[in-house]
Order: sequence, then structure tokens, then C-alpha cells
Amino acid sequence: MSGVEFIRPRLIGPRFEDGEMPLEFLGDLAALGEMVIDVAKWRFLQENPWRRRVPKGFAGSVSLKLADVEKGSAVPVITLSPAIGHPERMESTLYMESARDSIIAAINLADADGDEAFHCLETSHLAHFNQVGRSLRDGEAMEFRVLGRLPARLTPETRRALLSRATANERVAREEVEQGVALRGSIPEVNQRDGTFELRLPDGKKWFVPLQEQRFGIVIDAFERYRENAQVIVRGIGKHGRVNRLKQVTEIRLLDPLDVSARLEEFKDMKDGWFEGEGVAPSPDGLDWLASEFEQQYAGDAPPPYLYPTIDGGVRAEWSFGANAIVLEIDLRERSADWLWFDRNSDANQERRLNLNDDAEWAWLANEVRSMAEAG
Repeated sequence: MSGVEFIRPRLIGPRFEDGEMPLEFLGDLAALGEMVIDVAKWRFLQENPWRRRVPKGFAGSVSLKLADVEKGSAVPVITLSPAIGHPERMESTLYMESARDSIIAAINLADADGDEAFHCLETSHLAHFNQVGRSLRDGEAMEFRVLGRLPARLTPETRRALLSRATANERVAREEVEQGVALRGSIPEVNQRDGTFELRLPDGKKWFVPLQEQRFGIVIDAFERYRENAQVIVRGIGKHGRVNRLKQVTEIRLLDPLDVSARLEEFKDMKDGWFEGEGVAPSPDGLDWLASEFEQQYAGDAPPPYLYPTIDGGVRAEWSFGANAIVLEIDLRERSADWLWFDRNSDANQERRLNLNDDAEWAWLANEVRSMAEAG
């Protein structure tokens, strides 16, 4: 028996739109494979109550392999094959398929906020979700398609719901949840004795991060410039709880003072009436969308803008190059913008309406900004 397709989870989020899968997700897929085997053994013993253990070679007779990563968001294709040196065991295959279906059913029901989800698997199986999907960040999902039904979506929220039932103490379960995080903030403290540093987010929350030798210079630079509001972005695997800690760090990068995502994150703290009793606070969802669009669509070699909130709940972006100035008034609800260029030394100006759902419009914007920057 050659390898047959077993499961193809679709990874959803800006990181996967180019069809590439970050290496950190290999750990999630390996954990999913271990979970399938664990549940398959349980299924076998459920249906054969007179047996005290599964047959010898039950799990070792088959092998789960990553055969491909398809485009169209990243879609890892996992196949089921006979293990090398083992004869084909049809019963193992059937129970592996049953295990897969039970796992997807639990995810599907948990995503729908149904208590039935926790009858598909035992609590010991739910604990596997501490590793399965831990690389997912907020706003991302691992989608499992089921014939004739809506896709089951594993998200950070769904994982927390599943893990909360893995123990009788829901608070402890939440504290043990690990997931991929991308954190932006400043560094007010470095503790070389403990080998950690404190990362303070714009909302005041604190995270404690391992101090790695290869990134020591970046951390100290940001620490010494703390009063100048120097900010970094830190990516890795984090654990939420009474004390938020990053267990594994994959990136630390000092942010440009004009970093778009960091600036838009600050706008989320605004409340209605922020300007002398007036002023609509920008929508957090709209700000997340705009940050994602700038990151994905605005060319990296084009100069970043200065950003300001507008009194009607929008965002104003400004660029200045000598006598040339560009102003972009962004409507977060309509996902459109009014573009204006003008020359301070004359009355020359140009206007244009941009549809920010159109990739071509973002390319045009970046090209105009880049051209004026080069002209000086």
C-alpha cells in the first residue's frame, strides 16, 4: 500500500497567504500525529473491551508523513503509509481514520461553543492541544475540511476551550496554554542574573522573555533607549497565566520609530471623545486590517509614513520629501482612502481615490512614495 492522503489542514492568516509554512509548524504537525495514534489506541480498546492493550505493532505498522505543502494558503498534505519493515495492517488504518474524525469533530463542536465537543475525546486526549496548534497566533486558524459540513477551525480561542476541559481546574489549564505570539513593546528592565528581560506592551501588560546571547545587543540597545520609547518586536512560543512568559524566542527585532504596526497598536487605547470631548475612537478590527495591509501590500523599500488618528475614526498617513508632501486619509470602514499630493512651493496638486482592497492600488501608492523620496 502506497501512501494515501490522510489529512490536509489549511493554515489561515497573513503568514500563510504566499503558500509557505513556517518551520515552527512542523512541531504542531508532529504533535497532531502523536494525538492521532493516542486516540486510535483508545478507539480500539473502546470497541474491544475484552482486550487490555492494543495488538503488538498496532501503531508501528503505519506511518504519517508530510508529503507536500500546497499553495492557496499553506496546506500541508499528510499521508498514511505502511511503516518500513511492517506488513499492512488494515485495522490500524481504520482506527487511525476514526481517531482523525473524532479529533476534527471535537474541534468543530468546540468552535461552535458546544459542550458535546468534550464527549468526542477523553480529557487526556484534549491535553494534546497544548502542542497541537500552539504556533497559531491571534487571528490565525488551522482549518480541517469535512465532506458535507462546514470546516472545523482550530484557533487560539478554540484551543483554550479544549484545554480548559483537560483538567478539573480551568484556571490551571489556562495557565498551561502555550501558543505562538508576536509581541510589540519596550524594554524597561534587563535581569542578567536571571537571564531574562521584561517586555512591556502598549496596554501595560508585562511579559518575561529569555535573554539570549545572540540577541543581547538588540535587547540592551532597546533598554538604553527605553525613555525614547524605543520598541522591539518579539516572536516565539508564549505561555499565558498569572505571569506571562515566553518559553521560546524565534525573533527579536528593533522597530523603526515609524513602524506602522506599532503605531496603530497605540491607537487601540483611544476612547470616544479623545479630542476635547469629541473624536471617534478607531475600530480595533479596522486597525488590525490596516496594519496587515501595510505589512503585506506596502513595499518594504518604500518609506513609512507618519500616522495620526482622525476625528471621524479614521487614520491619516503623511509623507514629506522637501517641497513634496503626500497625505492619505484612510476610511477604516470603507477600506478606502483619499490620496493628495501637493507641492509646497507652488499650487500644484493631485488627488485620487484609492480602493485599499485592491492590491494594485497599494502597489501604485508605494511606487508614488518611492518616486518622490528619490526625487527628494
